[in-house]
This record gives sequence, C-alpha cells and structure tokens, in this order.
Amino acid sequence: MNAKLGNALTVLGTAAALTLSGPVLANEHGGHGKMGGGHGMMMDGGGKGMMPGDKMMKVMHALDLDEEQVQEMTDIHKKLAEHMAGTKVEMQQLRWQMGQEMRKDEPSPEEVGRIHDQISAKKKSMLQEKVRTRNEMMGILSEEQREKLKQMKQRMHKKHMGGGGKHGSKHKDKN
Repeated sequence: MNAKLGNALTVLGTAAALTLSGPVLANEHGGHGKMGGGHGMMMDGGGKGMMPGDKMMKVMHALDLDEEQVQEMTDIHKKLAEHMAGTKVEMQQLRWQMGQEMRKDEPSPEEVGRIHDQISAKKKSMLQEKVRTRNEMMGILSEEQREKLKQMKQRMHKKHMGGGGKHGSKHKDKN
C-alpha cells in the first residue's frame, strides 16, 4: 500500500471513529483538479455525521483543494484525533468510576457529583476542540472555497428538509 493511500485510510478511519460534530469530508482523489493524488477533509458544524463516499468525492472535487491545503487539513485532523482519543479514554474511565460508585449500597452524592463534573468538563473540552478545529480548517479555505462550501451545505440542507430528493419527503407536511 502506498504512503498516500495508507495515510488517507488512517485519516478516514479516524474520522469515522470519532464522528465529529459535523460531516467530515475526506477523499483520495486521482488526478482531478488540484487534488492530484492527495487526500483532504473538511468538517461542518451541522451535527449530521459522516457523508457517504460519493458525496465526499463530489465536495472535495468542487472545493478543489491544493496540495498544501490537503496537508494542512490532514495535520489539523490528526491533532484533533489524538486529543479526542485521549479524552474518550479518560471519559470511559470516569464512567467506569461512576458505575462503581453507583453500585455501592450507599453511593456518595459528593463522589457522584465530582465524577459527573469531570465528565462534563471532558465533554466541554471535546466540543471546544471540535469548534477550534472547524474554525482552523475553515481558515485554510479561500473565500471562494468557503462560499462554495456554504452553497453546497445550503443545497444539501434544502434537499434533506423537503426541497427534493428521496430524504426530503420525510419532512414535508402531510396536510
């Protein structure tokens, strides 16, 4: 497996595992536009999860990221993935501690509150890091790319919310 493909698969796997606060768009492109043989990603604060591969390819092609942008996006996302992985492990440990405390005949309200506060702080930290990452990634895009992304998001939202497509009918009024 070549290094670029391996790197792309690592990034895609991490993105899927994390399910960031919005769609993470990743792609391995072969010779289209400025993408060359690289890969890239973008995320959106819409909270809708991952996009299927075909849509990701269309978005990445439409944004036409250059190689420098692709590398910056990859580096930023790797940093986020490392932060999230460590924080998720810490949260699992805290949840285990909470379970241990709650299984006691007489759990301590103070201990439960302390653990809950720690879990809340971890969640807050994760959300803040996601927002910082999104802002950093958006800062890499040119004004034209940001406008294209905004228009694509609006079209996807309109389609999903009833402006057409197979998913839109779920949200239309039935009166």
